[in-house]
Amino acid sequence: MDRKINQLSEENGELSFKLREIASNMVQLQRALNELSEEHNSAMAQSQEKQQQLEKELHAALQDKKCSEEKIEILQGKISMLEDQLAKLEECSAQEKGEVMGDILKLEELKQEVSSLTAKGVRLEEEKQQLDSLVSSLQNSLSESHRAQERLK
Repeated sequence: MDRKINQLSEENGELSFKLREIASNMVQLQRALNELSEEHNSAMAQSQEKQQQLEKELHAALQDKKCSEEKIEILQGKISMLEDQLAKLEECSAQEKGEVMGDILKLEELKQEVSSLTAKGVRLEEEKQQLDSLVSSLQNSLSESHRAQERLK
């Protein structure tokens, strides 16, 4: 009987030790779970902030692109009009025998204005391409943000 009591007491001690060990492990696991939850919440908040920022940048880039496209259309119209005027002046000059110096100066001025507007149109076209590239980049970043957000969920 004493031997059985001793054996049961020993087993009870071992089980108590194991129980304390399991409780300790559970506390550690709970802490780790809490830390992961905090990191997850923080990552979600950062992801949402980043997404909002990217959406604002995308909207601004799209507005810039739209403005640039409108400027290009206006400049192309001006270039076309100036080229027409230039062609008319060249016709008039060719028909007149005694050219007037004022018309020549006006013609040169119009040529310079056409080349200036053409260069401006080229610059705006390059700017439009850069904005297109930026829009694509922002859309890719936004997509990545959405995917990251989905992975976090």
